[in-house]
Amino acid sequence: MPNEVNVCLGEGVRIRATGVTGDLRKCGVYSPSGRYFNLLPAKNLITKQQGPEPVYWDSEIEGERCGFRIDEITMTERGAWKLEVELSTNKTENTTAKIYPFDCGQNLDHEYIFNAGQKIAYTVCGDSESIRCLLRKPERYGEDTTGSPPAERGTGCSLTGIYDSRDAGVWTCDWATEKSIKKRSSKMTMMQKPLITTETKELSEEVAMLCKYDGPVSIFQACRWVKPGGEELYPQDGLVLGRYAYYGAGLFRGECGLSIRKPIEEGDKGVWRCELFENKKMQPSSGAYVELGIPKRTREQKLSTLRKWAGAWKKGGEEVALAVVGQSLTIGCSLYTPLSFCQIIHPNGSRIEPMGDLVKSYGSGNGLGDCGITFNSVSAHDAGIWKCIIGVEYGEAVTSLIDVKVYGSELEAVNLDRSSGGGVVIRCVTVFGEALEHCRIQRPDGSIFDSEIGYQTVGNFSDGVCSVTLPSVRSSDVGVWRCIGRIAGQSREITAKFTLRSTGK
Repeated sequence: MPNEVNVCLGEGVRIRATGVTGDLRKCGVYSPSGRYFNLLPAKNLITKQQGPEPVYWDSEIEGERCGFRIDEITMTERGAWKLEVELSTNKTENTTAKIYPFDCGQNLDHEYIFNAGQKIAYTVCGDSESIRCLLRKPERYGEDTTGSPPAERGTGCSLTGIYDSRDAGVWTCDWATEKSIKKRSSKMTMMQKPLITTETKELSEEVAMLCKYDGPVSIFQACRWVKPGGEELYPQDGLVLGRYAYYGAGLFRGECGLSIRKPIEEGDKGVWRCELFENKKMQPSSGAYVELGIPKRTREQKLSTLRKWAGAWKKGGEEVALAVVGQSLTIGCSLYTPLSFCQIIHPNGSRIEPMGDLVKSYGSGNGLGDCGITFNSVSAHDAGIWKCIIGVEYGEAVTSLIDVKVYGSELEAVNLDRSSGGGVVIRCVTVFGEALEHCRIQRPDGSIFDSEIGYQTVGNFSDGVCSVTLPSVRSSDVGVWRCIGRIAGQSREITAKFTLRSTGK
């Protein structure tokens, strides 16, 4: 008798005691709710009409046993079932099995909307207990219809890669799960996500702005409007905030609108940003921009909003993005307008595409003007000039150059400062400006510097600076020095090294 049985809703289970066999005097089972079912006499109950209630069952192998079957499992049967058995010889057995029903129909025919050119990682069918699955592309692919090889046990069939309008169509998926004997089949209609359309309407007492999604309905859970000055509004049907209220036929129809009671004030004039959200994580999946109370922007005006960004910039006004070997690098560029084209180019000239955990898209997507990536593990080969190339209204592409400097450690040895008296200041700083919790400086001979023979510490750990002043340079000071520090909040130590040469060499 299994201790646990996972089963699809509407399908059946068979459970029997395994310890005693022989002439049954008592055979019954308690349901999770405590209801008792007498399974005897077996001859009369074994032919009972199928349904959700337990009836006697035995495989008739190795003698008569006490068991039961349920032919149509519902959620009511979820929980522990306790079998009580007694033979004519007074031998008894009490045993328990748990039944866990699952809705196995969640992967049936459905639609999937994707953004062309973006990375897709989507489970089309199957689940964590899949025995096998097979995914086939739309029929127009001819004989080569396999979209992915049969999945390994314990995985589903997934789409992983970059897709475009050529991949749209009806995909077919077959799979089997440990919860059922049945082979399941489903179809997925894959569609490229359309653009948001916008409009502005003059009403009798209001001005209304509308962002309308032209795809399937009932996919958005929230929408947001960002005013020209940055204030955020989350309009909802039926709610009013002063002069502002929701406008449109409802989010379930893909409409995110905002009405403003006249007269329009100066703070309302400018470029508004409309964002629609498919989930509650509040990361916009679609959006657009609307001009209100100002002339429609020209392409040149839209390009004037171009900015490039990185996870960290070098301090001091230099436009240099900073990265450390083995850590992530986020770079990109954006405009305050939808993009018609987005491309990130590596310093070696290759085009960077989202690729699993190594490279991921970053930002809110082309519809909201973002073009960026997160490179999850930087190497020294990633240093150099990156290009963020974007297009607006299908005109000539615009290129932003991003200079990336890659460090081997989060601690950097900076230039040495020599004084007129022959002394020198040896200084190390954290690459990203984090505070130091601890730092020590190691001499060329391996010893830690001794303040009693004229060395003085300088710098501020809170600013990430670790340094030492040598009033004069002795021959024993020439060689490789090391800064060994620990950034506040981290447990590991980091090191930077530099070479001190004698004056004149």
